[in-house]
Amino acid sequence: MKAWFCKILFFFLIINFSLYAIDLSEHEWIREQIAEDFAPFVKGIQENDLDETMEMSKIFSTKDHYLLRVKVINSIPYIFNKNGKLIDVPIITYHLHKIMENQALPDIDFIYFYGGGPEIAGYPPTNFAKNGTGWADKHLWDYGQLPLAPILSGNKTDELINLVLFHDRMTSGGNNHYTWSKVAKEVEETLLKSPWNHKSPMLSWIGQTSDFKLNDWANINSWTDYSKRGKLLSISKNYPDLMNIGITSYGEVQRRNISIRNFYTSPYRSINDQMLYKYQIVLDGFTCTNPGYAWRLLSNCVCLKLDSPKRQWFYKGLQPGVHYLPIKEDFSNLVETLHYLRDHDDYAYQISMQGREWAKKNLVNEELLHYYCSQVLLKYASLQTFQPKLTSEERQELFSCSEYAKLKNLLPFNPHGFFSNDNANALSFLIKKYQCNIVVELGSWMGSSTRHIAKCLPENGLVYAIDHWKGNEEHFYPDRTDVHNFLPTLYEQFLSNCIHARLTHKIIPERMTTLYAAKCLTVKADLIFVDASHDEESVYNDLVAWYPHLKKSGILCGDDWYWNKTANKSYPIQNAVKRFAKERQLYFETYGTTFWMLKDTEAKILSF
Repeated sequence: MKAWFCKILFFFLIINFSLYAIDLSEHEWIREQIAEDFAPFVKGIQENDLDETMEMSKIFSTKDHYLLRVKVINSIPYIFNKNGKLIDVPIITYHLHKIMENQALPDIDFIYFYGGGPEIAGYPPTNFAKNGTGWADKHLWDYGQLPLAPILSGNKTDELINLVLFHDRMTSGGNNHYTWSKVAKEVEETLLKSPWNHKSPMLSWIGQTSDFKLNDWANINSWTDYSKRGKLLSISKNYPDLMNIGITSYGEVQRRNISIRNFYTSPYRSINDQMLYKYQIVLDGFTCTNPGYAWRLLSNCVCLKLDSPKRQWFYKGLQPGVHYLPIKEDFSNLVETLHYLRDHDDYAYQISMQGREWAKKNLVNEELLHYYCSQVLLKYASLQTFQPKLTSEERQELFSCSEYAKLKNLLPFNPHGFFSNDNANALSFLIKKYQCNIVVELGSWMGSSTRHIAKCLPENGLVYAIDHWKGNEEHFYPDRTDVHNFLPTLYEQFLSNCIHARLTHKIIPERMTTLYAAKCLTVKADLIFVDASHDEESVYNDLVAWYPHLKKSGILCGDDWYWNKTANKSYPIQNAVKRFAKERQLYFETYGTTFWMLKDTEAKILSF
C-alpha cells in the first residue's frame, strides 16, 4: 500500500467520545452558522446527488479547482479525485486527524471543494456570474441544472446555497509551506519589534489584482471599476499621508494590455513591514483572503474589513465595532474612519487589542476550528439518507495502491503458524461479544491468526497487522530448523496467504516494529492482540505502549500464556501481564494459552 496511505490509515482509528474543551456559551454563533449552511438540506442528503455532482466536476480542466470525494469509513478517510483515483491531500487528512483525536465520527461521505474562489462550485449562480462578469471561465451551472448536493468549502458567498463552510486549504497542516501556524508565529515575533506607539498612523495594504476577471475585456472604461484593490489604490493617491497602498502584480490587467497609466508596481512588503502601520484593511480576492484576515486580527493593528459577500467559518464570531471596523463596499467611509482613528488613538488601540485577543483565543491553536469542523461533519452525518460505503471500483482502486498489488510473485498458500484452537475460540468469543470492528494485531507471521480475526469481523471490519516480518530472536536459534527456510520470504508469504484467502479488503499490513508503530502512529482499536516478541520485557513494553491505543472498554489480549518456562519456574509472558495488570489495577483472565483484560476496569468478561 502506498506509504502515505498506510500512514494515514493509522491516524484515524479513534476514540468514541468527545474531548473538546469548548465553552459553547461563548460560541452560539457556531450553531447559527452551521444551521444556516445546512438549511437547504433539512430534507436529507442523497447519495445520488453526490454522484451526479462528481460527474459534473469532470468539466474542470485546471488542477487547482476541483471537487474531491471524501469517505470516512470506520474512522479511516479515503480521498478520491474526480476520476475516482485514490489521492493524497495532506490538508484534508491533517484536519480529519485533528478532529478525530477528540471526536468520533460516524461513517460519512461528502464532497470537498479544494480550489480557489467558491463561485466555481456554487449553485445557483450569482448575478455577476450570470451576466458574464464573474471570475470563473466555467461554472457547474453552465452545463444544466445540478442536483443540490452540499459541498464543503473553505469559503462561500451568501448566494451560493449549496456550500457549507469548512476548513480552508491555507490553514495549517499537510505540506503547505504557507500555513496559518507559521504566519501566526511570524506575527507574534514581529509584535516585539512593533509596539503600538512605534507604528505609523496610516493604512497599509499590499497585494495583487487577483480579485476580478471579466469575460468581456474589450469594452471596459476602467479596470479599477471592477477591482476593489485597484479602486483603493486610486483613492490612496489622493491621501499619500494617510494610506500606503501597493500593487505587486497587475496580472490579467497587464496580460490583456489594459492601460495602467499613473499606476506603478510596488515591491513586496512582508508582514513584518505591514505591521509597522496602525491600520490594516481586509480586501478579498477571488476568494476570502486567508490567512490575511486572521493575521491582521492577531496583529496589534486596527483591522478594517471591506463589506463583502464572501466569508469563512469564523466570521459570525466577530463583532463590528468591537473586533474590527466595517468599511462600505464603495469605500465611502474609509477616509472618515481613518481620520477618526487618528484623532482617537485610545479608541483605535482598544479595537486593535480586542481583535487581537479574539484571534489569540479562537484562531491561533486551531482547537476551535477543529471543533467547528467536527460539528459540521456530525450535522452532515445526521442528514445522510444512506449508509456510506466504498464502491467496488473504489475497492479495486484501494487494492491497486496496496502492498498486495506490489507483490511480484504470488506464492502458494502456506498454512504454517502457531495459532491454536484455544486462541481461535477465545478471539471468536471476544470479537463477537464486544462487537469489535477494528483490531490491531502485534506479530502476524504468515497470517493464520490475522485471517481468523478478519473472518470474525463484520464485512466492513479491519485488522491491522503490525510486524517487521524478519522473524523473532528465537526463530534464529540453531534448533529452529522448522522455520529457517520461511524467513527470507516471510512477508511475501503473508501477503500471498491473504490474497488466497480473499481477505485483502479486511487486512492492512504495516511493516514496522511494534514499539515504533505505537510511538509514531495514532491507533484506537476495539481489540489489540499481542503476539510479537515473547521475552518478558518486550511483552511488557508492548502492553504499556499499546494500552493507550485501545478505545474505552477495549480489550487487550495475547497468546502464549505458558510459553518457555524459565529455570526459576516462571513464565515470561505471565510475568509481564501480571506486572502490567497490577500497576493499573486491572483484572485479567485466561483461557488455554490466551489472556485478556478490559481497559480501565476490574470487571471480568465472562468465563467460557
